Amino acid sequence: MRPKAIVHIVDDDKAIRDSLGMLMKSVGFEARAYDSAESFLNEADLYAPGCLIADIRMQGMSGLELQQLLNNKDIKMPVIIITGH
Repeated sequence: MRPKAIVHIVDDDKAIRDSLGMLMKSVGFEARAYDSAESFLNEADLYAPGCLIADIRMQGMSGLELQQLLNNKDIKMPVIIITGH
């Protein structure tokens, strides 16, 4: 049996994380939320099936920097970059 894909949500705004998490779960996706790119990198299984939704502007590492780091490590996780600006 294949592991279920996870939607990883990385945003430093708790309200956005909570909203996106509820939206993903309402349509049947498993979602996990992280308050920073660093916590995502430390906690997530980067090689398990899934995708990433990341804010373009965050404290510390930005969503674009996170995407570049994943690319440099040859991690083939689809990435969606979002912004409220």
